[in-house]
Amino acid sequence: MFSFRVIVVIIAVILLVGALTLIGITLSKKSKTNPFPEYQENCPDFWTLKNTVCVPDAINTPPPRNFTGAKASVKHPGVIIDDKTNRIVSLDISQDNWASVCDKSKWSNINGILWDGVANINTCS
Repeated sequence: MFSFRVIVVIIAVILLVGALTLIGITLSKKSKTNPFPEYQENCPDFWTLKNTVCVPDAINTPPPRNFTGAKASVKHPGVIIDDKTNRIVSLDISQDNWASVCDKSKWSNINGILWDGVANINTCS
């Protein structure tokens, strides 16, 4: 006959396997229905919204060495660059100048700009 400890360990293992199976099924269904993250900010992180224009703070302005190679990719309407410092001056969000959220994500990742809900989206390839 099994001892009390063996029976408790067997029951605990069965409960653990059942709980992990239930958690795995729940997580797999959740990731298929909702994109992550579920929200999107109007302006990149550490940028200030003034009327309909996002203005970068010093902390989130990419240095020229990162931005010089990506200058051609910034040819989006609404993105204004200072030619002397090669930095973004503002981002006009009054019109939807982007093809999609994936377009915003690609632009922010290439230029090293933090944009929660856009740069870290999981539905873009």
